[in-house]
Amino acid sequence: MSKYAQKRTKRTKRGGCKKGGGKKSPFTKKYTKISKIDCAKKNHKSREKTLKCLDDKKEQFKSLGNDSPKDMKELQKEKKDYQKSMKKLMEKITKDCIKYHGDEKKLKKCAEKEMQALQSYGKDIPKIVMDEMRDNIQRMIDHTQKVDLGMFSDSKKGGGKKTFKSEKKRENVYYWKCIKKKKNTRACNKKRSKTLKRLEKKYPKEWSQYQKDFMTNPKLRY
Repeated sequence: MSKYAQKRTKRTKRGGCKKGGGKKSPFTKKYTKISKIDCAKKNHKSREKTLKCLDDKKEQFKSLGNDSPKDMKELQKEKKDYQKSMKKLMEKITKDCIKYHGDEKKLKKCAEKEMQALQSYGKDIPKIVMDEMRDNIQRMIDHTQKVDLGMFSDSKKGGGKKTFKSEKKRENVYYWKCIKKKKNTRACNKKRSKTLKRLEKKYPKEWSQYQKDFMTNPKLRY
């Protein structure tokens, strides 16, 4: 455990990072004050001012790091450790705990160790990491323009182009998830029927081939 984590743990034991207790270090106060500035919200009509605000934040962090290099180094390490813990939790849920989807108690018990590891970081580190992600998104996307979020769906290396096979696979996954959740499957079947009709119109050749393949192999997985 890093010195920063040890300090945080000591503060938490005294009531530190939790609601109603302890005090943050002067360095943490300064860092979180800069971190929580939402440049896009502050300059919602100007892309130029938003980017300038983000650059100013970067300079302020740099200045703070020059004044307190040791604290900054420990904080950066703590951020990386938190991100690793988050990654472990997500891997645990997707690999081992997905079978408990819909049962909150069993899901929590399955990933209990990983969740406890995340909770040990208190409130500051998770908030700082989230603020950093928000700032990175604001640099990439011009919030003053309308963005079609659909353009980011199905994104994979190499362009993420939609195909009949990928859309049919997705439809199949959604359908069986729907079946597991609902006792009355009528709504699931109705939605599936609409999706299949859309795919038939969008991919006539692929649909015809799929029908032939399905006749010879009823267990076809797409």
